[in-house]
Amino acid sequence: MSLQTITLDFYSDPASVFCPVCGIQIFSTGSFLSNCPHLIFSAQSLPKSWCWHNRPAEKSFLTRLADNYQSAANRYPCFEDYLANIHIDSVVRTASDSYSAGSAFLLKLTTSDRGCGGMCQGTLYALFDFQPPAT
Repeated sequence: MSLQTITLDFYSDPASVFCPVCGIQIFSTGSFLSNCPHLIFSAQSLPKSWCWHNRPAEKSFLTRLADNYQSAANRYPCFEDYLANIHIDSVVRTASDSYSAGSAFLLKLTTSDRGCGGMCQGTLYALFDFQPPAT
């Protein structure tokens, strides 16, 4: 079951975002700045990158991702090709599905400058847990 998702759409650079538990600044001007114990997973649609900040949670995610690859193996010759072609929304959905803590939620920040002549900075994702497991 996927985690509850909070979506915030910005039509320009987003305001700074702080961890809701400890107050450490996580995002500023559309980029990740730092980690905190409550940040479990982060991702960016541009440049299509993701990072786990909690090892036990990462293991569960990699197992689920490998299972997804097996289901799609007839379309990709190897796991590396699968990873190179997977859409970031699929990665985030898999991360959300593989993390089952009731004290967690996914924050999704769209940072495109729609219709204002600015550049699209993509979407930033952060999975927070108010009671994170030990790393």
